[in-house]
Amino acid sequence: MSDNGDRKNPQLPQYATPSEQRKRAREVGSARETYTWTTQVETLPGVPLAAKVPFADEPSIPWLLAAVKVALPVAENAIAVKRAEDGTAAAAAAHHEKLEEIRASHAALTDQHDGPSERSSALGDLVSAAMGGIGSFLGTHASTLNSHVDDLKAILDANRLGPKAAADLAAFEQLFQKLPLPEVAETFGLDSTFARMRVAGPNAGLLQGIKALPSNFPLSDEQYRAAMRYGDGDKDSLAQAGAEGRLYMVDYAALSSMVPGMSGGRQKYLWCPLALFAVPVGGRSLQPVAIQGGQDPATHRMFLRPPSDDKRDWGWEMSKFIVQVADGNYHELFAHLARTHLVVEAFAVANHRALAPSHPLHLLLLAHTQGTLFINNSAAGGLIASGGPIEQIFAGTIETIQLAAAHDRLAFDFSARMLPRDLESRGVMNLDGLPDYPYRDDALLVWGALRRWVEAYVRTYYSDDGDVVGDTELAAFCAEVRGAGKVKGFPVIEAIDTLVDALTMILFTGSAQHAAVNFPQQTDMTWVPNVTGSAWAPGPDQGGAQTEAGWFAMMPSVDLALEQLNTLWVLGGVHFRKLGDYLEPSFPYHAWFLDPKITRDGGPLEAFRNDLREVQAQIEKNNAAREVPYPFLQPGLIPESINI
Repeated sequence: MSDNGDRKNPQLPQYATPSEQRKRAREVGSARETYTWTTQVETLPGVPLAAKVPFADEPSIPWLLAAVKVALPVAENAIAVKRAEDGTAAAAAAHHEKLEEIRASHAALTDQHDGPSERSSALGDLVSAAMGGIGSFLGTHASTLNSHVDDLKAILDANRLGPKAAADLAAFEQLFQKLPLPEVAETFGLDSTFARMRVAGPNAGLLQGIKALPSNFPLSDEQYRAAMRYGDGDKDSLAQAGAEGRLYMVDYAALSSMVPGMSGGRQKYLWCPLALFAVPVGGRSLQPVAIQGGQDPATHRMFLRPPSDDKRDWGWEMSKFIVQVADGNYHELFAHLARTHLVVEAFAVANHRALAPSHPLHLLLLAHTQGTLFINNSAAGGLIASGGPIEQIFAGTIETIQLAAAHDRLAFDFSARMLPRDLESRGVMNLDGLPDYPYRDDALLVWGALRRWVEAYVRTYYSDDGDVVGDTELAAFCAEVRGAGKVKGFPVIEAIDTLVDALTMILFTGSAQHAAVNFPQQTDMTWVPNVTGSAWAPGPDQGGAQTEAGWFAMMPSVDLALEQLNTLWVLGGVHFRKLGDYLEPSFPYHAWFLDPKITRDGGPLEAFRNDLREVQAQIEKNNAAREVPYPFLQPGLIPESINI
């Protein structure tokens, strides 16, 4: 961590004295020995990652407290589910006793590490005086919390279910014994909810505006009108909807490299569907139109939205499930893992390897990458490893899953994915054609606040473009990112505006964009009939019976549904250090920025926090007008960095 002197007076390298420049060079040289690259992580071949997680990047005590707090009710729920399944009362009693021990310990530790305060500072001073330092004090607490994490994992493992097919929706509801049933469980079968997933779900950045249908999606005008439930007097058509910006599609062709695997002797199924949506004339929200279960219309039948909601069309329901399985894979491997976690890791490593601790950009980037190396290392070694939750829940063989995620990370185009450009390129900036797009509207608000903060911060230290060109450490950082970091499309930075755009993209990706793809895991993806990673029976155009039984046959078994619930409830539940907090990562968690030019009354940091409050108020106002609120981009719920 940067010392107080570095943080009180950050400066660009060209303005440092010769002795200060030598000190900076020594610090960067030392960091380059600690933060080294590797592309040899077996689970993510070719992806530049930190070769090891340095001690400074291990999880902090407050983070461990937050993780244990979320995992406790998940473990309690697993015990209750297991007991309801097979009546294991003795084992349940022993596990509950362990949970109570963890709760008591967690409460005591929380009281001692509850954020920055005079009390925590005084406690730190007291312990330091009594023990000659707080290292052993903190080490004991960290060891205790890590032990609690291990105990909770052991409880979850001990309360796994045996394979069992779900007979009805009640079987999935029974998995929520001690956890609240997600609201989406009440509405997931509605076409309106299916459409809402495209604009406010876990993968809300895939929707593409189109002017005309692609050649491999042979939908007629008559079929379009029938699916949109237009009467004879309505003049709308495919051509008109396209011209007016009311026609949209999601295309999962990118999943074609995934080879469906086997699990427990059962075949998994995954498709690369296309799904068409439209906004009706005078309407606000998307409606589903048609789904084709694969890219080739010769081998994949197209299913149309039924003419009414009075009776469920099981072929249509199965087709929607095909899309949701594809969306779950695209979300978890591409939108989430590759395009947030793995992209931000490149900047976290490059920051240490190129920018001295006293560089103002080092301080800004460090605050927004806390916890990233640790959580990514955990994912590479556990989640996406052979036998891990990803292999169990998702459709591909683990080898093709890993290769697909790695390929997507290396193909990520940094400049093209900047939010305003991405929205424009996807044809979704037409507010008249698509008025109801919560992700777009809220993300732009947060992007704007971040850009204003970054610009104020940057202009505090860079007087003009000449300062940017003269910053040798910044040049080294850019070379590191483009070279060893393999970030495609990272711009040549020779002007303040370009620097501000690049930093805004880094901060947005590690905070708001990650929040938008991470936290819907708990609300939308723990209910497997809504989103899951694999189908377990053929689709309606591949021999699957178009019946309710055929629909249920496509869903995961109850044991896999519980595994998905356990994993995603925790991953989608840890909110640690909200955007704008800027606190030290270590005890006693004082303020991170110390330069008076940044922290002064009315200065850049205060303006940013005020800006975030205004964005929060605007999003709350937006949500009050929405049929279903979209909470994920409220600044109060956005962590500063990818730490879960």
